[in-house]
Amino acid sequence: MKNKKKTQKIIKKELCQSLKRGTLLYMDGKLAAPSYISGKVLKEEGRYMVDYVTDEKGRLQEIRYDKI
Repeated sequence: MKNKKKTQKIIKKELCQSLKRGTLLYMDGKLAAPSYISGKVLKEEGRYMVDYVTDEKGRLQEIRYDKI
């Protein structure tokens, strides 16, 4: 349980940093907050695939979490 909480905090922190840089965050096709994403990926059964979407210059534009 302790490791899960630590992992959740790390994911949330990284997503917050990305959001501050202007990266859009999605979960299952909908805009989502870092706290929602970090909680959901660790609590639900199954796994999530993460896609990093960049623009033509290679800058990160979106992070998408989709259940697989």
